[in-house]
Amino acid sequence: MNLKLTINKAFQFFHIIRQIVLIATAVLLTKSGVSQAEIGNYEMLFFLLFAVSFFWINGSVQGFLTKYPQLNSIQQKQLIFQFFVCFSVLSLGVVLLLLIGKSSILQLLTNRSEIAHYQIFLIFIFFNLPTYLVENIYLLKERSKALIAFTLFSFLLQLVAIILPVWLGYG
Repeated sequence: MNLKLTINKAFQFFHIIRQIVLIATAVLLTKSGVSQAEIGNYEMLFFLLFAVSFFWINGSVQGFLTKYPQLNSIQQKQLIFQFFVCFSVLSLGVVLLLLIGKSSILQLLTNRSEIAHYQIFLIFIFFNLPTYLVENIYLLKERSKALIAFTLFSFLLQLVAIILPVWLGYG
């Protein structure tokens, strides 16, 4: 029982830190002297990410969380691999969709025909979307210390990766 409480607190910590980093990023971007247009571009890219991935990621994760405890350890390992492959393939599909249908999708979702750094963002999408499984795997395996370490490493790295180039003058 105590272990479950610990993993639940670690999972809550993950989500709290995620929100804190999102807010801190927004605040630090406004304090950095970056133009509103550049901040708007950043926000538009992340809106696009959520618009094309939110539904299938959340649905898949809920299915994963439901199915995993019903399986034996061998089947659990297979399920993790299958979901990783599935997320990777779907990520590639999203990237290809955004690449091929760029003008139509951008116009439909953002009312713009172009967004700066779009190609780099597609690379980010491809590598980022499969990582949505990580915190859930730690949750299911009740690895609270690993989840806390992953939380601190990933969100600190995210904050630095976004803010440092801006503060160094790279935009």
